[in-house]
Amino acid sequence: EKAKTVRGTKADALRALVLLEEEARAPAPRTETLTVFAQRWLEGLAKKGRARPSFIETRTVYLERFVLPTLGDREPKSLRPAELDRWKDGLLELRAKNGQPYAHGTLLTAWRTLHALLRWVTLAAELPTNPMAELRFDVVARSRQPKATLTSDEVRSLLEQARAESPDIRAMILLSFCTGVRFCELSALEWRDFHPAEGTLDICRSQVAGEVGETKTAGTRRRAYLLPAVVTALEEHRQWQKNDGHLWGDVMFPSKRQTYRYPAMLMKPLERCAQKAGIKKKITAHCLRKTTNNLVRRAAGDVVARSIVGHATPDMTLLYSSVDQQEALSALSAAFAGDQVPQIGSGPPRSIGPDRN
Repeated sequence: EKAKTVRGTKADALRALVLLEEEARAPAPRTETLTVFAQRWLEGLAKKGRARPSFIETRTVYLERFVLPTLGDREPKSLRPAELDRWKDGLLELRAKNGQPYAHGTLLTAWRTLHALLRWVTLAAELPTNPMAELRFDVVARSRQPKATLTSDEVRSLLEQARAESPDIRAMILLSFCTGVRFCELSALEWRDFHPAEGTLDICRSQVAGEVGETKTAGTRRRAYLLPAVVTALEEHRQWQKNDGHLWGDVMFPSKRQTYRYPAMLMKPLERCAQKAGIKKKITAHCLRKTTNNLVRRAAGDVVARSIVGHATPDMTLLYSSVDQQEALSALSAAFAGDQVPQIGSGPPRSIGPDRN
C-alpha cells in the first residue's frame, strides 16, 4: 500500500487520498518491448507498400528465429551496445534444424534485420542514439556452401530424360534452363506473355505464396528470346493443357488444384530425371537458373548472362558464377597467347644477391 503524509487541513488530506485512489485504479503504463516495435515496423512496411510480401515474410522469420527470442522482451531504451555485442557473438551457438551451424550469410542477414529495425526504433521511440550504430558484424561463421551447377553435357542428359515427364513439367524444366527464369517468375507466367511468332516471352511479374506482383526490380523485367525447341515445347504444353482441362484463367503453369505452384513441386521430377541420367548432384529449381547463368557467361560473357537471367547488378551475376580449372586455364591461355608463354623456371636456379662473376 502506498502512504503519503499531507500537511494541512483534513480537507487537504481527503483530496490527497482521492488522488492516490485514482492513481491506484489507473492502468499501468504499457511497456513497449522490442517485440511490440518489431510488429509495428513490419505493419508499417506493409501498409506503405515499401516492401514486397516475400520481403516482410523473410524479415519476420529472421526476427522470430534470431532476434526476438533473446531481445524481444527488452525495452529499446534499455538496450546497450555491449548487450547487442553479446547477442551477435551468441549467433555462432545457434543451429539449424539439421543440427548444422548457420552459414555466414544467414547470420549477416539476421544482423542486418536487427540493424534496420533499431534504426527505425531510434526514430519512433525518440532514442538519443541507435545502440547499434557503432557496432560492426565481425562474426566468422561457416562459409556459404557452393550450390550445384550442371555442365552442358549434364544439361543435355537431364533434358533427354525430361521427355518422359508430363508436357507441363517438361516445358517448365526446358524453359528454366533456356531463360534462367526464377521460379517465382516462371510460376506467374501467363499465356499473354508468350509470343510464338516472334519467339519471345515477357517476364514482368512474380508470385510468392500466391501473392502476385511485379518482378523484384524494374531492371529484372525483361523480354526473353526463345530457342525454337522452347517455343515448340510451350505450344505442346498449351495444347495438352486444353485437351486435359488443366486450365486456370490465363496462367501458364497452374497446379491441378488451380493454384499457383511452389518451387518444391519440381524437386521429385528433377530427382527422377537426374537419377535416370546418372547425375548425382542435388538439383533444385534454383540450380537450373545458376546453371544457365554459368553456361551463358562462359559462352558469351557477363553482359549477355546478366541480360538473359535478369540480374539487377553485375555483382549478382558474379555470385551465381563458378569458375572451374578448365575455364581458368582457357582464359589464361587466351590472355597470354597460349604456347607463347615463356617457360620460366626450367633452367638452373639463379642466386640472389650481387653478381660475383
